[in-house]
This record gives sequence, structure tokens and C-alpha cells, in this order.
Amino acid sequence: MKLRSYQRATNKSIIEVKRYLLEMSKEIYEQDIHDIMNQCIDTYQLKKKLNKRKDIQLWLFMNIKKAIDHSVSFDDIENHLIYMNHLIQSTYQPLLEYKYKLFYYILDQVSFSVESYCLIRHLLKFKTKQIEQYIDNIEDIVKMDEERYHYVASEILLLEEQYKQAYHHLPYVCFDHRLQVYQQALYNDSPRRFENLFEQTGFLYALA
Repeated sequence: MKLRSYQRATNKSIIEVKRYLLEMSKEIYEQDIHDIMNQCIDTYQLKKKLNKRKDIQLWLFMNIKKAIDHSVSFDDIENHLIYMNHLIQSTYQPLLEYKYKLFYYILDQVSFSVESYCLIRHLLKFKTKQIEQYIDNIEDIVKMDEERYHYVASEILLLEEQYKQAYHHLPYVCFDHRLQVYQQALYNDSPRRFENLFEQTGFLYALA
């Protein structure tokens, strides 16, 4: 799976959103979708106008839901979830119910990891400052051992570029190849913290 921070993953231009919408609307509501898109210069306008049409709202939700349910890779699922959030009103009740069920389905089917987190974050009211709280809440559900908890938390926080918070967990994990890709970013964020971490743990490191 291609791992990206939430900000990078969800940063879609209006052109990208319109292109996705056109792909989803071939032969169905095609002219209506074209008319709406031609009136919109940003994603906010597009989302608002689409959701005013309750028939289009329901059709679009069901179409994206079907695409998610038939996806075979995490990358495809995440892609559809991102566009679902861009296009469907967040308070739409069928969407809320679907996200709730999908959240627990994912946790039931796969172990909690940075990969499954990348899907789950799109099912939440995501706020960067609350990532550790999300992790703790999920840990209450899936029950990880302490080492696994700190490792997953470290990897997620590093992915989301929350380096200061990651240092709460990094001293308790094995700094393996998956975490080593963040060495330069950690050093750039705070050379002092970085040096202290490796003095404390005794791990070796090599910067580019």
C-alpha cells in the first residue's frame, strides 16, 4: 500500500474530483453531472450542489459504496473513501451508518496497523491533534500488547509527520527498516531529540 499522510492523501484538486465524478457517472446522470460541474469552480461548491439533488446524492453514495465493497486492495479502498468524503455530505445518514459498519468490519478482518489505519482515518472526523486519542480508542477495541501498541503508534505518528508525539513511543520499539525511512525527517525536525533517542536506545543510524 502506498503510505501517505492524511493531508497528502486527501489533497485533491477540483480537476481530480471532477475526473473521478465523471468516471463514476458514465451513462447515468451524465448530463446532470456535467451541468453541475460546469457551475462549480471548487470542491466545496460541487459537493453542495450534488447533495442538493437527493436522487444524485443517493445514487452517488451507492455507486461509491459498491466500488469500495468490490475493491481488492487497500489503495483502491482508500482512494474511493477519499472521494466519498469529497463528494458526499458528511451528515448524510446512510454515509454515517456505512462508515460505522465499515470501521468495525476493518478492525474485525485485519490487524490494526499503519495500513488499516490509513483506511480507518477516512471513517472518522479526522483531526491531526487527536491521532493519539484515535490510536488509544482503537487499542481499547483490538487489545494490542505493549510493544505492538508503541510500534503501531510510532509508525502512524511518523507517517502523519507528528514527530514530537512519536517520541513518546519510539524509545519502546525496535527501530527496524519500516521506521528507518523516517530517520532524516526526525533529524530535520529536531536534531537534539533525534540524537537523544539513539543515545537512549543504542540503535545505530545513517543519515543521507
